[in-house]
Amino acid sequence: MDNLDKQVVGLDLGMGATKLWSSSGGSTILSQVSVPSGREINLGALGLVTKRKPQVIANGTGRYLVGEGAHDVGTPVERLDYDRLTGAPEMRALVYGALSQADAVFVSDVHLVVGLPLGLAGGDNGRKRVAAVKAWLVGNHHKWPSPSTTPRRVAYGPHCASGPPRGHAGPWQTGGRDQAVHIVRNTPSRGCVGCVSQAHAAYTDWCIDLDGTALHKPDKSAEIAVISVGFNTIELLVLRDNQPLAKFTAGEKLGVRRLLEIANEQRGGLFTLGELDIQLRTGALRDVAAVAKWTSQVKGHIEREWGDAAQCFERVLAVGGGSLLLADALRELFGERLITSDEPVLSVARGLYKLGLVSTHWGVVQARKAAKTMQITTANVGVSV
Repeated sequence: MDNLDKQVVGLDLGMGATKLWSSSGGSTILSQVSVPSGREINLGALGLVTKRKPQVIANGTGRYLVGEGAHDVGTPVERLDYDRLTGAPEMRALVYGALSQADAVFVSDVHLVVGLPLGLAGGDNGRKRVAAVKAWLVGNHHKWPSPSTTPRRVAYGPHCASGPPRGHAGPWQTGGRDQAVHIVRNTPSRGCVGCVSQAHAAYTDWCIDLDGTALHKPDKSAEIAVISVGFNTIELLVLRDNQPLAKFTAGEKLGVRRLLEIANEQRGGLFTLGELDIQLRTGALRDVAAVAKWTSQVKGHIEREWGDAAQCFERVLAVGGGSLLLADALRELFGERLITSDEPVLSVARGLYKLGLVSTHWGVVQARKAAKTMQITTANVGVSV
């Protein structure tokens, strides 16, 4: 891929982990945020070493600790409501953290495709919430000096500015280094910030390879189901001829958080979900009873939403970190029709990146040809532009 392709970025705003995919590959940062407590103790000087050191992100609203270990060293900021995605300070810190640790070098405009939970678009304010996600992401994101100094010019691609733009979120700095990115506005000639459901992105990832090769092309009459098990929600989606079937589409807050809530109930609610998530990821949390209870709730939810109609689905694609925990239960429900991704955690971010290649003129020709052959467009996969 040429240098321009590096500017297509897929960003999965997961409540458990923020995932990013660019032409340099995928990266993950745990969606854990805390505020520094103000107690600056050099544990290393006392011979105590901490294994997990979170990133320090500074922006216009203050300093935040993000990533693994953030809840161990600061005051946790733990929100799982959808409004968090519309530009809450801790969400901005997580996105900046994800962009900072990505291997890609953003030398020009970034064309961003964002994965969102179905629930965010639900209700009377759904469209406004999606618009709010776009609004805070589009534009210049620079690190600027303190207000007491004159802002210096930050040369970043063709859209550098001599001062903070109106409504700018404030400084962005990590590891003591300036960071900068320009995310292109929503114009037909220059690309867009696109918003798409996480389950849609997983389906696209299954359909098209990174080099533009068509991986799978279901018959037009075939119904392909997607189960995306994230930290916060479980997303259910069924597509026929690349079109979603509304009656089988659902998002419910029954993701891994529910498992951790059940486990925490048995521990007197003494832990944050982030702390329990770390225990689960490292194998320290082994609660067979909690897993069994959560699994029953998930199976009941799938049965209520899909019922006997699930017997007609040709394939059932399972993605998300939670799908690994539910592998046996999902195999029991769907048998040989169940298929899994080679990158279950990063599948959504990778699918978003592929959609970026399809939807923008910066994309590779092969991907656009493959998408055209399979009739995948930004309209019929749910990209909001």
